[in-house]
Amino acid sequence: MYNLNKKGMSSIIQITLLMALSVMAISLVWGYVIDLSTNLENQLSPTVDCIAQSSNAVSACVTQDGQIELNMEEGLGEEINYANIHFKGESFVCGNTCGSCIVSDISGRKTIYLDPTTEVLNQDALTVGINGCLAKSLIVNPC
Repeated sequence: MYNLNKKGMSSIIQITLLMALSVMAISLVWGYVIDLSTNLENQLSPTVDCIAQSSNAVSACVTQDGQIELNMEEGLGEEINYANIHFKGESFVCGNTCGSCIVSDISGRKTIYLDPTTEVLNQDALTVGINGCLAKSLIVNPC
């Protein structure tokens, strides 16, 4: 009978495998960290931005033509990209271009003119969400 060497793997193979596993682990962690750090602001939940958002809807009124005039103020260093507006079961989404509304922007104050299909009465409720943040209710008054 011949004697078998029962040492298992040699130390060179063990060191090589450990180094390969270490390099793979470091590269996986590094890839995850780099992915998180690039464009971090856009990856955060919109609710984080909503906490510090100072842009808001100021007033809503009905014009002589039956349109709703919605006034919004932009906060310092902020930009209103879009607004979700709900009025009597109708939804309006206004951004840089609107199909169902007209937007005028004068020195940080945006005015949106909506043309709803239902009749606008005084004291009707209107809800406005700015940039995907929590909606604010406004009462429609005469202009």
